Amino acid sequence: MHHHPAMTAFNSALFDEMVAHARSEHLAFPAMVVPPGAAAGESGQGKATGVWIVKSDSQNRPLRVTLRYDGQTGLLKSREDFATRHPIDKVIAYGVAWHEGQLFGLINQLIGLATAAMLVTLVVSGTVMWWRRKPDGQLGAPPILAKPGRLKGVVAWALLVFLLIWLPLFTASLVILLLLDRLLFPRLPKLAGWVGVAPA
Repeated sequence: MHHHPAMTAFNSALFDEMVAHARSEHLAFPAMVVPPGAAAGESGQGKATGVWIVKSDSQNRPLRVTLRYDGQTGLLKSREDFATRHPIDKVIAYGVAWHEGQLFGLINQLIGLATAAMLVTLVVSGTVMWWRRKPDGQLGAPPILAKPGRLKGVVAWALLVFLLIWLPLFTASLVILLLLDRLLFPRLPKLAGWVGVAPA
């Protein structure tokens, strides 16, 4: 249990009551008790004048709870927990907790470790396979298909627009490739040949 260091202008008996509230609520570790008027730095709640804040700051975000108590009477004013949050906030909380390996403990962390190991394996094996198969003196980029796939028209454009909006790094990569293809490769035929770009 942690408390905010700015503890000069409040009732110490009320502080003990807030600590008791935090314990009775069985808040996920770490739990914090922030007195009225505390600065925003530790609490992240802004300046809560006249309000005690009792909260869990658990890394497992679905377990976080924030309780606000009246600074004079000690009565509960509001409770914010996972059930009261917006559906989009819930999805994000689950996603962040999963990504950080906090959603369901050790198993979650082992799945993350296995995923990272597989990604490293793909990078290494892909590099080795490319190096062994690429033509001598060339990058070994795949040639343009003589017969493009059947996905055409509105569906193809809709898919492209979706990817451009949803994946900004994909969009940036396409812009860079387009600039290279239109501006750089025509001026550097040796580089274009090494990459595998056919002369215009």
